[in-house]
Amino acid sequence: MSLPGLRVIPVASAPGADFRLTSVHDLISIGELSRQTSLSQKALRIYDARGLLRPACTDERTGFRYYGREEIARSRRIALLRAIGMSLEQVGQVLDAPDGPSAAALVAQYWRHCEHSHHARVPLVAQLQEELMTGTQSTFALAHRTLPEQKVISIHGYADAAALPTFIPQACEELFDLLRKERLPLAGPPFVVFHSLVSEDAPGVVEVCAPTEGVVAPAGRIGVRLEPAHAEVYAAVRAADRSYPSVLGAHHAVAGWLQGHDRALSGPAREIDHPNSLDPTPDALISDVAYPHLCGRACNTLPTTAWPDPRWTDR
Repeated sequence: MSLPGLRVIPVASAPGADFRLTSVHDLISIGELSRQTSLSQKALRIYDARGLLRPACTDERTGFRYYGREEIARSRRIALLRAIGMSLEQVGQVLDAPDGPSAAALVAQYWRHCEHSHHARVPLVAQLQEELMTGTQSTFALAHRTLPEQKVISIHGYADAAALPTFIPQACEELFDLLRKERLPLAGPPFVVFHSLVSEDAPGVVEVCAPTEGVVAPAGRIGVRLEPAHAEVYAAVRAADRSYPSVLGAHHAVAGWLQGHDRALSGPAREIDHPNSLDPTPDALISDVAYPHLCGRACNTLPTTAWPDPRWTDR
């Protein structure tokens, strides 16, 4: 059986990409599908190219796409998933789930992440409102210190904000495993260096570092280098503000101070763990956001702290 001027193509939503014939009377054009679902024709073509929504049939002469009942239902589901903010990759994962409960679980997992991200933005909203109303830049308490040269073992990676909560702990565990294997001490707080911008939309180069002493050789993806001595301005971060994007408030505060005092950076920004970095108490100070810089007289306006930090040595 065939339809005049039409060729039947695999249906993406059918198991094993089965071939299915659809009555010509059941088909609607891409324009009609767009009107029924409020999805633009451009979006529908993108979904076709990404394999999310294949037309039931395509006219061999004109290339026009035609959709049947299954595609209409699938397109409406895509529209709902996109309406809650899911990316096309996430939509595909839900559509490809083996059953309804699995698909629903993926939606629930996504929404928990959304709620967490929304909660993390609340302090940033308050900080931004305060800056706009008063002209003051931050409520973060800033301090200044000088660090000696350190030997570190480190792992470089390329990650966006969503990948950091997975990448950083995994890299730390690899570094700690090497220290245990070589019977070397952890000589200071682990820290993460951001060699380029990292955001929700822009992955960047991230380096996870563990200071140590003694002789150690590179192993696999673990490198060894010297972290230069430097001065840095830093802000302590509470547990409640550590996750992205809340931590941007501390970055903004430190970078804003340096810019306001014409201090040039001498190295990339970093986040330094405290010994109590896993303390879940919201107000516990668990890390520092620090910016190495070329020191000047303006630094004398900030409290100066010693290194090693007693929070680390007294652990």
